[in-house]
Amino acid sequence: MNFHFRLTRTITFFTLILLLTTTLLTACSSLFQRPNESIAFTETVENYPKAEVVFQVRLPAPLVEGEKLLLEILDDVTGVYFNPTRYEMAKQSDQDYFVRLPLIVNAKVKYRFLRQSSQTIYEHTTQNNMVRFRMLLVNGPLVIQDTVAAWSDQPYSGPVGRIRGHLSDLSTNLPISNMAIYSAGMQTISASDGSFILEGVPLWTQNVVIASLDGSYETFQQGAVISEEATTPISISLTKRPTTEVNFVVKVPEGFTTELPLRLANNLYSLGYAEAELSTGSSMIASNLPVFIKTASDEYSLTLTLPVGADLHYKFTFGDGFWNSELSSSGNFVTRDLIVSDTTKNIHKRIEALQSPNVGEIKFTVSVPANTPSNEQVSLQLNAFGWMEALPMQKTGENLWTYTLYSPTHLIGNIAYRICRNNQCDIALSDPSQDGSIAGTPTPQIVNLNLTKWQFMDMDSKPTSVDTNGGGLTPRGDFIAGFELTPHLSTSWKNSLNQGLEAIRGTGANWVIVSPTWSITHVNPPLLEPVPGTDLLSPDVQALALQISANQLNPVIFPLLSDSDVADQFWNNSKRDAGWWQTFYDRYHRFMIQNADLASSTNASALIIGDPNMNPAMSNGVLINGDPSYSPENADEHWSQLITDLRARYSGPIIGVISLPSQVSTLPGWLKDVDALYVLFSPSMVDSGDLSVQAMVNTFGIAMDSLVQPIAQQHSKPVIIGINYPSSSIALNGCMDINAKCLKYQTSQLADSTVDLDLQSRIYNAAVIASANRDWVKGFIARGFNPLVVIKDQGSSVFGKPASEVLWFWYHFILNKSS
Repeated sequence: MNFHFRLTRTITFFTLILLLTTTLLTACSSLFQRPNESIAFTETVENYPKAEVVFQVRLPAPLVEGEKLLLEILDDVTGVYFNPTRYEMAKQSDQDYFVRLPLIVNAKVKYRFLRQSSQTIYEHTTQNNMVRFRMLLVNGPLVIQDTVAAWSDQPYSGPVGRIRGHLSDLSTNLPISNMAIYSAGMQTISASDGSFILEGVPLWTQNVVIASLDGSYETFQQGAVISEEATTPISISLTKRPTTEVNFVVKVPEGFTTELPLRLANNLYSLGYAEAELSTGSSMIASNLPVFIKTASDEYSLTLTLPVGADLHYKFTFGDGFWNSELSSSGNFVTRDLIVSDTTKNIHKRIEALQSPNVGEIKFTVSVPANTPSNEQVSLQLNAFGWMEALPMQKTGENLWTYTLYSPTHLIGNIAYRICRNNQCDIALSDPSQDGSIAGTPTPQIVNLNLTKWQFMDMDSKPTSVDTNGGGLTPRGDFIAGFELTPHLSTSWKNSLNQGLEAIRGTGANWVIVSPTWSITHVNPPLLEPVPGTDLLSPDVQALALQISANQLNPVIFPLLSDSDVADQFWNNSKRDAGWWQTFYDRYHRFMIQNADLASSTNASALIIGDPNMNPAMSNGVLINGDPSYSPENADEHWSQLITDLRARYSGPIIGVISLPSQVSTLPGWLKDVDALYVLFSPSMVDSGDLSVQAMVNTFGIAMDSLVQPIAQQHSKPVIIGINYPSSSIALNGCMDINAKCLKYQTSQLADSTVDLDLQSRIYNAAVIASANRDWVKGFIARGFNPLVVIKDQGSSVFGKPASEVLWFWYHFILNKSS
């Protein structure tokens, strides 16, 4: 035993000596290592099998002499217009062409057809919209048969059919929402009940691909026979993919240094891909992309959880998919492919180049005004072919920001530039006198900008004065005090939203109304569906509601049609016969059921029904010009049944909308079935005498008592008042809401008006006092709130304006909250 113990100690002693010696030798070796030596970095190499795909296409008419037919394989990460690969197709007959291509097995390929001679002519759908792309799953050797329905110079006029289907999870049998369905160059998204509809599909056999936007389900592909005016059904169950953790390790070129973060541009919606055509063909917004961690001077790392089997198209970038993205040594765009497997754990990649060949970098340094909100992001917007999506700059000091442009300046001539706030370059720009343009040169360049002001941020206004004379108003702990967000949030909302929600929370409010939208994409027959890039998809609405809840506010869902101008054209051009109305109610029902499911899953405090755009579909409905819409006699029955179906999926209160003043003489009968009334109420305040707050309290109160109170008494329902006055010299005019056109009428007059922040604050001061002083009014909502950026313009958003300070005082008082 003793011998064994001594032997063990002896072995341990020599082991320690050996370890110390090895460590010292390693350290010494590193000391004498030449500076350009580094630890070996082995790149991951993917050798994916390929299969031959034969593309066959039938044209609507023969090509003219001198034309070629091309197949275009699209790069959805760089942008579908920016880096295509084109293949000339061989002629089989006057209207039939083909080409054979080897493609990666299990890859999803986006493609389209075009004619080329002295100009390029892209294929169009039966609705005469340009085909953005077709989709193909390469699940082995394939023969794909397509038909081109139309060209831009050969519009379609012929018979069509439709595809209607349902998707469910193979294991749980539950419906699958937010799946993309592609066929014949068209796309739609499945609803919360798993249903989908593709309207206007050309006849013949069409390839149908069903794919998850985030790769979480296996992709389905099948041919579907389309017959004239017939519905082709597709009902399938899909397998949910398991996930695996993948670590990306990236080496940048030797000697390359930058202040910018490295991002992963990719084709997954959950990782920042827009699944839509954004500004000038952009496919993503830089600030939405995953960011790498810098682990060494030339090395970056990022770990992601990805579905096994997902087809990831990606590239490394210090901007977005186009600007500052990686290049080949010859200056071409680089896009990579990864078919995720359960053995995929570590991906090691080396970037060949980031700097445009033979062109120096362009460094933008910007000094911003002192009144720039400290929690805002400053962004650079570039114009190569049109204004593209904004790029977030890096803050380098107090009011100092920078961004270095490396590529692809060798492919572009002059580049126009401008600066904006929070990526909101459509409304939050700097002084246009600082805009400029620049072209790449062989040597580096520096653009120094000293911004003296932002547009709509230096409006002179008096210090906010709150009239605290509430006329005997006492605190009401059960009062609803809130804001309704503008329904038109930009696609960059995720990184800018929270500052607006923090401002709302700071006012003491308790409700935030959000408005998920669907777009009108077809008139006869009618079709409503979510359009990525225009409408927030269900994961976006859930994320938005989650952020609202995280700010200790209560989300409320108020579904709307996407665009009131489009809605007007829709109603004017629709058949509106008995069959049309039945189809319309069925498809609007899908939209509302989705929102009931969203209200349930987000634990929303209420669901609001009665979008003013839907006035023509109410009993005694009217069009925008005042003509009758000839809605069915049983319109109220449709709405009452809808409310019954909504209650089956959402257990919270359902609130009905009334717009006042209104050109509609009678209110819909279905209001008897709701729990409360949300009255959109912005009456004229012109007859307010000296325009003092107290004079306006009287004017607003008289309007409420004459227009709103009789309705409250008739229906014995609690009333919530929602107002929407601009910070403009025309604010006193108010408006008559005609099919959701109140704001549009205001906007058409704003160009001839001046900003008047004080007038807006006095109107809101009066309106909240008059509302809260009436016990039959249970809540007050400020509508049109844009949470993404402070703009002191003529618009109705009160974010950062004196009216929000007025509401801060009264919301705290009414709800008896301490500051």
